[in-house]
Amino acid sequence: MHSLRDLHKSFGSREVLRGSSLEVPEGETVARIGYAGTGKSVAIKHSLDRPALFRLRKRIGSVSQCAARFDSLTVGDNVATGLRRQEGLTAREIGARVREVLALVDLPGAADAMPSELSGGMHKRVGIARAIALRPKYVLHDEPATGLDPVVRAFIEGCDDLDPGRAA
Repeated sequence: MHSLRDLHKSFGSREVLRGSSLEVPEGETVARIGYAGTGKSVAIKHSLDRPALFRLRKRIGSVSQCAARFDSLTVGDNVATGLRRQEGLTAREIGARVREVLALVDLPGAADAMPSELSGGMHKRVGIARAIALRPKYVLHDEPATGLDPVVRAFIEGCDDLDPGRAA
């Protein structure tokens, strides 16, 4: 069980957390929904000391709202960015993992495409692929379904195949 209890945080006179609490049972998926600036991300950052936060960040895959990517890199290179920083992975293993996660988000064969060739929804799926490529324990999504067409949105929101912990 992971829990946050009675968190309070202000930025100047702006109080963003007022006794916020959250419990997440191991293996469960939990969504915290709220308007921008209501403290969703702040709750995670505020609840740990600096060393613990850095250890936790190594176990988190993150999908940003704008599907941040490197426009000068191919889709495959974008997805492989974090994998290349990991020790012990060969180029062959990285290529296989990139193909695996691109297939999971319904972008098989897109590794050689440039971001300028993609639709908004495809950008989002590349961001999801990059987040799950490292097989993190946790995945944080900022506006996970924004920009996706209805069919892909339903797939991403309900897909158990995106389990980042499953074996290769």
